[in-house]
This record gives sequence, structure tokens and C-alpha cells, in this order.
Amino acid sequence: MTTHLRTAVHQRGPAARSARYTLGTLAVVATLALVGCAPTGSAGESASPVPEESSTSTATPTPEASGTPTPAAQAAPTSADDAVAGSALAVQEYITQWVLIRNDPSVDPQTITATAYDQGAQSVINEAKKFRDAGVTVTGNLGYEPDGNALASAATVDGTAMEFGAVQMSGCLDTTEIAGTNADGTAAGTSTDKRYVWEFGATYLPSAGRWMVSRSDLPEVLASC
Repeated sequence: MTTHLRTAVHQRGPAARSARYTLGTLAVVATLALVGCAPTGSAGESASPVPEESSTSTATPTPEASGTPTPAAQAAPTSADDAVAGSALAVQEYITQWVLIRNDPSVDPQTITATAYDQGAQSVINEAKKFRDAGVTVTGNLGYEPDGNALASAATVDGTAMEFGAVQMSGCLDTTEIAGTNADGTAAGTSTDKRYVWEFGATYLPSAGRWMVSRSDLPEVLASC
């Protein structure tokens, strides 16, 4: 699948509330929330915000894992408001499946491909492997509060041009409920700061008939919220 994105055309709501501090990026929030390590760059797991002109080639998502949820079909967006609403729903479905994969080792991590592709899917798959290989079990829900600031832009996906085919959004990811247990039964370390600004990118895929998350990451500059 080939996706071309161009200059953003619509913005809603106030700017992000938090002061920002220069730190590295981290693709997997669990490393920060459970292990308590300082954020560092994660090679191969980060993606830049949508540029004015970009082109990436990826395989079209084809969820095949047993038990993969099937999100409802969504109409192609006809306005920026449609795009923001549709992508917001995709993000909520993504977070729900992300938590299910984190908390239940019997759930196939590949099920995230029903709601995400590219970095958005791979970060969840990598995180699940990291925890399961280490014998760490996780409990608790992730909370997400959109900051009211979403950016819709034009996109061309597999030759289909859409005026509002991509959305970038951010909000506050709350890890307050998250707890972990190491393989030896001891509690996994946690960060003292439980709420972080988190960014999502979503694209409408005509072949899938719905919005899917392509990016899920801390911003380039870390911020509490």
C-alpha cells in the first residue's frame, strides 16, 4: 500500500496544555510506565509527524490471526469533522485492543492489525513480545483524553485521493492503573509520572473501508499532562 500525505488543512480546539521538555522519544509506553526507565530513542519503532510531502510503501493490512476483532465499516470522510470523528473512533478501538493484548498473554498480538498497521501495529507487537519473553504480567487500563486539537490532511492511498484522508491527534495517556509483576513475583518498577502527552496518526484505507492507526508514540519532545 502506498500513502501520500500533504499539507494539513483543518485544525480543531486549543493547543496542548503541558510545558514540554527536551527528552528522547519512546515508542512503547509500557517501558516508561512499568520499568521506570528514562525515555530513550527506540530505533525502528518511532515515526515522525506527518510531513508536508511523504511517501511510504507498506503491505496492505490483512488481519488473519485467530480472534481478530472486526471493526465496523466506516464511510469515506467528506469533511474535516468526519475525518476527526472517524479517526477518533479508530484510536479508541486501538487502545481497547492494545490493553487486551498487554493484559492477556493468550491474546495473539497480531490481532492489533485489525485496527492498526505500520508503526502503530508493530509497537504493540514488539511490546507484547518484550513482556512475554521477560515473563512480566500486566494489569490495568490505559486512559486517553484527547486534547481537542486534531489536524486533518489530504492523503492519497493506493491511488485514491482523499481531501481529508489522514488525521494527526494528541491527548493525555493515563497509565495510573497500570501495574506489573515480574516473573519472580516481585512488583515491576513504575514511573512516578503516570500521565503523558501521546500522539496518534490515522489514515482512511479505502481497501479496508475504515480508519486505521498508523502511528502511536510519544511526541519528539516529552510532555506531562
